[in-house]
Amino acid sequence: MEVFRECFVEEGIDHLEPLPGALDLVAAVAARGRRFVVVTPRVPRVAQPALTNCGIEASAVVGGVTGVDKAPAISSHRVAVYLGDHELDMEAAQHAGVPGVGVTTGSHPAEALLRAGAAWVVDDLTEAAELVGW
Repeated sequence: MEVFRECFVEEGIDHLEPLPGALDLVAAVAARGRRFVVVTPRVPRVAQPALTNCGIEASAVVGGVTGVDKAPAISSHRVAVYLGDHELDMEAAQHAGVPGVGVTTGSHPAEALLRAGAAWVVDDLTEAAELVGW
């Protein structure tokens, strides 16, 4: 796994592009005076360069956590709403006591995200950026 990470950081990062709507989402959060916090299973030395390459500036990046293990980071960074594409993300949001927004950009359908506790489900990050206005 370590060899893969090294190769990815050295050669793969440059090939990453943000998902449609990602930059708009970050801008919408900033325009509301809020912090954009990334909580990810990716280790920080992989996550941060990936975000930077995609032009995404996060207020904080917490890496190396998944599922309900994300809840303490969500809580400690005072995240108000947690966006994720996996059922485990919705469970993490519930454990942290915040609404989870499921996004179907991953391999998990809306029904599964709702069953896992999503308060809302959107099809892409453009829709998520529109939700920020609520």
